[in-house]
Amino acid sequence: PPRSTLFPYTTLFRSSLRYEARDDLGSGSHVRATLYGLASEQRLDDPRGEIAFVPTRTRDDALTVGGTVLGSRPFGAEQSLLLAVLLDGRHEGFTPHDELDPADHRPPGSRTQGAAGVSATVLVPRLALEVIGSARAEAAHDLISPAGLVTSAAGGAQPANYFLPVARLGLVESAIPALRLRANFGQYARLPSLFERYGNGGLVRGNPLLTPEHGINADLGGTLTLAAAHASLVLDAAAFASWSRDLIHYQEMGYFAGYLNIARARSYGGELSASALLGRFFRVTAQGTVLDEIGRASC
Repeated sequence: PPRSTLFPYTTLFRSSLRYEARDDLGSGSHVRATLYGLASEQRLDDPRGEIAFVPTRTRDDALTVGGTVLGSRPFGAEQSLLLAVLLDGRHEGFTPHDELDPADHRPPGSRTQGAAGVSATVLVPRLALEVIGSARAEAAHDLISPAGLVTSAAGGAQPANYFLPVARLGLVESAIPALRLRANFGQYARLPSLFERYGNGGLVRGNPLLTPEHGINADLGGTLTLAAAHASLVLDAAAFASWSRDLIHYQEMGYFAGYLNIARARSYGGELSASALLGRFFRVTAQGTVLDEIGRASC
């Protein structure tokens, strides 16, 4: 038989339909609506059982359809207040199948998800300052495979419901035209992906017990732009920190690998990038990131 091969997710079909207009909600307003669809497949061909220990030929199909509506409108005599509203909804389906194992214990899974958010940007012209506040709520209904990291359990997918509220505050200051400073602080949350729940039927094992990760993060940075007649240089630096609970972490577990929740984790880091443009066609970019991350306990 041929050697075992693993192909990552390959997009088979992707399409979108967009509507965009101005002044529909009043003077200076902007509306954008998008409908989209995405189909993909992940393949694992392991006829010798070199990866999964038993002959395996999986064809895991994923299909996502959804839509997003974003509307914004300025208010005030000097348009010093900008309000924006976001509505998002989508449905994801995941259908695993092993052509060599008719008793594949990974039943199809799905996620139906909706989110609503609002943001307000206040301009303070005297300080060249923007104050940005936002809030978002996300709800999801999942059907999850009962197969675990080390065992395969028979039965149908199990339902689970989630509600994830987040809020953030950001500041942008540009008193000096060439220098733009920014700061950001707030909550974040992330649902486990269906791949993290299911794996690929071979080396990567799914974990149906994963819970959403959430926490607080902050960053502080700035961008300096220097321009001449035929050249420009952009320098960007940032420092960031994150304090997470139930962090979803990719973990090697002997021969296999999978995803686990880390009960508490913290990370600190920094980024630095430089981009130079010479003439119209020559650009050089260099960037680097330093990250220090510690997980306190896992579950």
